[in-house]
Amino acid sequence: MVLKELLDKERFHYLKVLNDKPDLSRKVITVESTETPDVAKYIPQNTFLIMTGMAFKEEPEQLCGFLEDLNERRCAGVAIKLGRFLNTLDARVLHTANQLGLPLLQIPMDKTLGNVYQELLSYIWDNQNGYLLGALNAQQKISNLILQGSSLKSIINNISMIFGKPVMVMDLFGRTLACGGAFTRESGEKAAKLLLDGRGMEQDSYFVYTKGDTKYCVYPIHGVGRSTHYIIILDFDPREKEEYVLIMEQIVMALEMYFYRELYVKYNEMKIREEFMTLFLEQIERKMWNEQQALALGESYGLRRLSEYRIVFLEMDQVCARKFNTVNFSKREERYILVYDWMFHMLGEENEILIFPQKSNWRYVCLIQSRKNDYLKHLLHVYEMVKEKFQQDIIIAQGGMVSSLMNIKNSYRQAEQSLIDGNKDEGCPYLLSYKPQNMKELFKFIPEKEVRDTCKFTLKELAYPQNQTEEELRKTLYTYLFCGSSITKTAESLFVHRNTIKYRLKKCEEILEIDLSEVSNCFQLQLALVLTEYAQ
Repeated sequence: MVLKELLDKERFHYLKVLNDKPDLSRKVITVESTETPDVAKYIPQNTFLIMTGMAFKEEPEQLCGFLEDLNERRCAGVAIKLGRFLNTLDARVLHTANQLGLPLLQIPMDKTLGNVYQELLSYIWDNQNGYLLGALNAQQKISNLILQGSSLKSIINNISMIFGKPVMVMDLFGRTLACGGAFTRESGEKAAKLLLDGRGMEQDSYFVYTKGDTKYCVYPIHGVGRSTHYIIILDFDPREKEEYVLIMEQIVMALEMYFYRELYVKYNEMKIREEFMTLFLEQIERKMWNEQQALALGESYGLRRLSEYRIVFLEMDQVCARKFNTVNFSKREERYILVYDWMFHMLGEENEILIFPQKSNWRYVCLIQSRKNDYLKHLLHVYEMVKEKFQQDIIIAQGGMVSSLMNIKNSYRQAEQSLIDGNKDEGCPYLLSYKPQNMKELFKFIPEKEVRDTCKFTLKELAYPQNQTEEELRKTLYTYLFCGSSITKTAESLFVHRNTIKYRLKKCEEILEIDLSEVSNCFQLQLALVLTEYAQ
């Protein structure tokens, strides 16, 4: 309540304003009655003080200093009973009060300070109790709707009815989630864009934003680590009525509970999709599902028959070793869920990009079902949005295209490899593409002992020659196989006679106990010769 509202009440018309420039918009929270000269050090802010001025009898300069001290404590005003100790107020006192904007009021002689104190305090308490009761009733109404599982649309409609104003709620990405009253989804999205473009949204309580003839009052709804949603009320200013402040505080508290609960709802939905993707990759790798079965079981997740597929990873916390806490969400879990939910709705409109969570690696797995490269445009938009909202980088790593859903695990492995040593795009350093590996790199994860044993079994003493004869035979065999099994090309390459090549190849066949005219034998020998260079 402000002082003007108090003085406008008929029961308090006996209080007369004495100075010319009082600020009657000062907030009144409580009343104090005292004659102590240093009371300004102890009274709470927004106090309305009543007194006789006894301590300042014939001391106008001290009274001026007293008013200055009170003003620093944001005193709502001072009511003085004139005629007992002070007959009139000195001009210097009135001048000081006008400079400060501090209201000075006169209490008539027929009123006792005790009666004035009781009347004022009783009215303020009754008024505050009414505000508090209204706020608690509003909170109870909204909380009951939440506990009953009502939709967000229903909750926002009820908030709109409480204030008689259009209301909407949006998430931190600017997505309109629900509208009430005259707000339509189209006007809500327009308002969201204006607000996001107009200023930052991280406020402690609320702010009022004016665009043209329209006023928007925005209340941030805090999550675990930041403001995650915003409730917007059209043509509304809580400063106009004190009870609005209390009511909105209670409503915002209830909505914070609603959206925290929604985090767990969304997490449970994510778990189902993650379990399907894990099962899908395992079953097709083991060939337990054929393509028809995979498409039938994945239809509800958006899978469809196409001629090309690709896996793309979006990874947020590459250095995060902490496990995803499924019981008590921190700001990291909150961010992961919020980004997933936004991407799920933003990317999956036409089922061209299916997104699945993989919380063990703090990443998202995208299954691209499109022959076009438009998906990159959408993924780069994700990068920019996450960077803007969370100051967090996302690494995008894409595997190669595969022609069958049954080969999608190959693209998955390539996306994993891209995270390690993928080719960077010059224009987008956060985009990594699969780099084809040479044969040596394909076998670098196989233990070296196993490679050596396999090579010895296949090439025998030609695997790791111990003398010059074995060296010549190995070199001849290697050249022959990589010259397309042509004796003439081998002789020309080694600068020896054709008969010498024939003799050496015959010796190789005897040592290896194979026929070099068999194509399958030649392939195994070529592979073994390459591997011996890897495992020396």
